Amino acid sequence: MKKINLILIGLAFFFSCTNGEKSDEITTDIVNNPETVSSNNNSEGIAAIQFKQTDFNFGTIIEGEKVTHTYKFKNVGTKDLLLVSVKPS
Repeated sequence: MKKINLILIGLAFFFSCTNGEKSDEITTDIVNNPETVSSNNNSEGIAAIQFKQTDFNFGTIIEGEKVTHTYKFKNVGTKDLLLVSVKPS
């Protein structure tokens, strides 16, 4: 009886494993918003991002020194704001 239980637990574990692919990954395919905040269309019912500060001067830094700065922003629109691609410049 113990062997059967052990085999059943092993089979359940084996079949519950995945191949490592993420199925809950967010892609741009879910975005369906033809309007933008910068357009002249009616901007009611869309997301709109507002930054507290848009630029920051680090001043003089030493070569190799690591510096960071946090940009604070909020969604001032009426829909959810989805950040799809964020790249530092």
